[in-house]
Amino acid sequence: MSKDLIRSLAIAAVFTGGFFAVDAVQETHTAHASSTQIDGYTYSAEVVEAFNEINKHRKATGLQPYKIDPFLSKSAESHAKYLVTHVKGASHEQTSGKSGYTGKNFTERAKSAGYTIKFGSEAASYGTSINIKRDIADFIEAIFHRDTILSPIYETVGIGIVGGAFVVVTDSSDGMRKSDVSYPYNGQTEAPTLFDVTEKPDPLQKYGVKTSGYMISYTPKENLGWLGGHTMTLKDSKGVSVPLWNKNNEPDEGLNTLYIVPKAELKSGEKYTVNVTYTDIKDKVHSHSWSFTTAGKASQTPPKESSKPTTPSAPSNPDFKQYASMYADFNPNAWWASDMAWALDRGYLSGYGKELNPKTKKYEEYLKPGNQLTEAHFLMIFFRYISPDEYRATKATSNWAYSVPYQLAKKYNLPTLANESSTAKKNLASQGIKRGKLAQLMVSKDLGKTVSETDAINYMIKNKLTSAKTIKDYNATQILTRAQVSAFLKNHKRLVESQK
Repeated sequence: MSKDLIRSLAIAAVFTGGFFAVDAVQETHTAHASSTQIDGYTYSAEVVEAFNEINKHRKATGLQPYKIDPFLSKSAESHAKYLVTHVKGASHEQTSGKSGYTGKNFTERAKSAGYTIKFGSEAASYGTSINIKRDIADFIEAIFHRDTILSPIYETVGIGIVGGAFVVVTDSSDGMRKSDVSYPYNGQTEAPTLFDVTEKPDPLQKYGVKTSGYMISYTPKENLGWLGGHTMTLKDSKGVSVPLWNKNNEPDEGLNTLYIVPKAELKSGEKYTVNVTYTDIKDKVHSHSWSFTTAGKASQTPPKESSKPTTPSAPSNPDFKQYASMYADFNPNAWWASDMAWALDRGYLSGYGKELNPKTKKYEEYLKPGNQLTEAHFLMIFFRYISPDEYRATKATSNWAYSVPYQLAKKYNLPTLANESSTAKKNLASQGIKRGKLAQLMVSKDLGKTVSETDAINYMIKNKLTSAKTIKDYNATQILTRAQVSAFLKNHKRLVESQK
């Protein structure tokens, strides 16, 4: 799953019998919440969006939709407020005596709100803001947290969203699994191909890798046998077995869920079949199989080379209909259309969330190509593009929201305006970044040494990273926009590929 790393996001969940935490990343967007009533109770538009998004995934997998509870949501909201006020991060505990304290853990907080949890869990994320669809997708990708959204046990959900805090609390009346569940689910198309969240505990640590093919899970209705003996295989459309990190095809196990880890990213547009054999607690053997298809187009076998020269045909005009249908402000005829489509496809950018469209009177997703970028935003996008694995693996060393990108900038001696040395220096991270500074940072990273803005711009002109022909034409003092950074990165990618 590609991610727009505009902000740091920490996801954590508490389940019966254990604690798990996830670190992932997400882009900032501006919330414009109105309110909606469900069963006579009023919820913010963002809470309703999250509720509907969760149930969309549950319905796709064949699970019953969650019911939202106002009192459970009240407890989730109170904890979200506490995180914003006191923690500035994801946590499951509150400290008695602090303002807004409603309970040490999620069960106590639910009780103080008028709800008694019987068999529940809590998941929390925190950042400068949220992106609901992507946050929920990260829950599902993170193998130990998938159960929060796709549990066959829980029936009720409470959701709280305050600022950048996003808290989900679930509950079950009896703790019984009502069905089995597989993911990616049977018949799914557009399934993800890559597992690249940083999860705690790290399911990949035992294999010594940072990423893998998208993890596949199966939760049976029965209780799994304690002695193991379960197997899972993954085969492509030609019946070829996919290499797995799991030894002898025996899946890892947690929370009564079996999951397998492909060694490499799954192929795009490929149909895969999973076969599971497992033993329940009564020593009865069961088997189950299902198929799904990954996102993208399958690679085509290249045609045999012809000895006769051919005349290359003119490239067809790109079809931007899908982007225009996704974003209210995507203009297929704009100069930036191709560049931003490229950046969107690779997860370098994403939308800002839904806002009221004054023309249609509906809440629609916006891309905002003309929005200006700060130095911090640029660094996050740049390191995600130039060194994604390193960015994901780097941990924050302070509570500063931009600790990770500036750690990497310091590591590579990039001449940033901001740093962590003082509050005044930190504040510079939120100022708009000028095109000249972008050139200096990009080229300094390329050359492995600090260069002046003038030399950097000349380098960009020489290597056609910009359409400008002179330093004056480059407009070094202009503040960088989202559309422009897409163009610069795309041009840089072209340069890198030409040098291979």
